[in-house]
Amino acid sequence: MEPSHALILALAFPSSVDHLQTKSPSAFPKVFQHEPQGLGFGIYMGSPTGIAAINAALRTGYSTQQLYLNWNTQSDQIRLVTDQTWVFYEFPSDENLTFPLYWGMRGWANLNQVSTGLGLEGISQEMGIGLPLGITMYHKKAAIDLYFEFAPVLQLLPSTLFSFQSGVGFRMYPKLPTLRKRK
Repeated sequence: MEPSHALILALAFPSSVDHLQTKSPSAFPKVFQHEPQGLGFGIYMGSPTGIAAINAALRTGYSTQQLYLNWNTQSDQIRLVTDQTWVFYEFPSDENLTFPLYWGMRGWANLNQVSTGLGLEGISQEMGIGLPLGITMYHKKAAIDLYFEFAPVLQLLPSTLFSFQSGVGFRMYPKLPTLRKRK
């Protein structure tokens, strides 16, 4: 801060200068005051999910494994989606805010479209694969990330069909307390 700006601020708002000079504790809960790593939970919204999806993610370094349970309100289907993604580029930003680009592989199956058409009882008839490409935004001192992704997908069963999926989501990575053995 420029010395002249600090003087004007000090004269106009003396209590705010005291607040800026002291290290005040974060208003964020302590379980979220770290980089988003580990086991996370969140919501994904977009195509093909309709309203929302439950998302569980395991993030380590530049790799993320995700599992979505989606409900498509348009076709009243429940879909299980699994992703493996890797960061391939990070846009330069300030020291704490990060914008990584990622790509990956996806597999999915509609859970309520079960049939004996394949000769197997209780197995989904609609399955496919995809290649998600997306961007994530997170702060290194807040265990929450926001992301947008786009994925060309190929339905493999019961017939071949090419389409696209896209959506936005957020995940939280709480640092849960560990249980210690009593001695």
